[in-house]
Amino acid sequence: MGFIIEDFGIAASVFLGLYVIYNINCLVIIYHKSWKSSYSLLLFYGMVRMGGQISGVGFSIAGYTQYNWLIAYLIMSAEGYFLLVLGNLYFLIDEQFIAWGESPLKKPLFKFSIWNRPTFRSLFHFSLLPANTFIVVSNTLLQGLSGDELKTDPQAKLSNLLRIIGQTMFLASSLLVGFFTLRSYFKGIKTKTMVVLICIIPILSVRGVYGILACKIDDMNYFNVDNYIDPSLGERMTIYEYVLSTTMEYLTASLLLNIYWVKKRFNEPHLSDLRVTADVESIPMESIDHQSKREVL
Repeated sequence: MGFIIEDFGIAASVFLGLYVIYNINCLVIIYHKSWKSSYSLLLFYGMVRMGGQISGVGFSIAGYTQYNWLIAYLIMSAEGYFLLVLGNLYFLIDEQFIAWGESPLKKPLFKFSIWNRPTFRSLFHFSLLPANTFIVVSNTLLQGLSGDELKTDPQAKLSNLLRIIGQTMFLASSLLVGFFTLRSYFKGIKTKTMVVLICIIPILSVRGVYGILACKIDDMNYFNVDNYIDPSLGERMTIYEYVLSTTMEYLTASLLLNIYWVKKRFNEPHLSDLRVTADVESIPMESIDHQSKREVL
């Protein structure tokens, strides 16, 4: 069966193949490291995005009248973005533990609390949950609406507003991780792994900015029916999506995954190599740069 939306179908098929390769690479790395490592999160991301590409292929075959395929694609895209931002934070925290013996992002923010004292990492998790919820709900609100209703229905307008809020929160979160990455680098963690994390900052930022613009600019908006009626508009929309969103995510995930090979090439340790406990409570003192630890504290 051929594609009704040909440009989108070809792009989704290409990235489906790329994510299959990505997931195989993930499994190889996890085999050498551990299922408890941060690489498992990257595998979960890869599986989610592979599912998204399958939904994209289904949407291209069924056509825009069957846009539930598109809703599934966008939900899995949002979940993928969510996992990438978290993964970026996890790798940064690992590098801080390796260099300093502890991470400021896992230190309690307050001296008193009824329950466990919150850390930046725990609050970061909680801040991403509503952003993720806004985007998922925004897409489910569109179920059952006709093509014309997508333009005028108040529910469609509410959906667009929720998408903007969710995408803005995701962008702010990724920029915050970028800030802490740069701060850690200039405080002394000048490893090759940190260079990789710094390279991710502009790539993930482009993805975040696009997520907001796609809600405001008709040529980028998946729920603008005109993009499927006019072939030239559909081609332009596909280019926007697969260059500014899917490619940016794939590059980010690939860079995070290739931290394994960077560490192997330059003999930089993984956190698991230091034989810490599961909750990273201690590190052999010989692995810690004491001067750097005093500076961060």
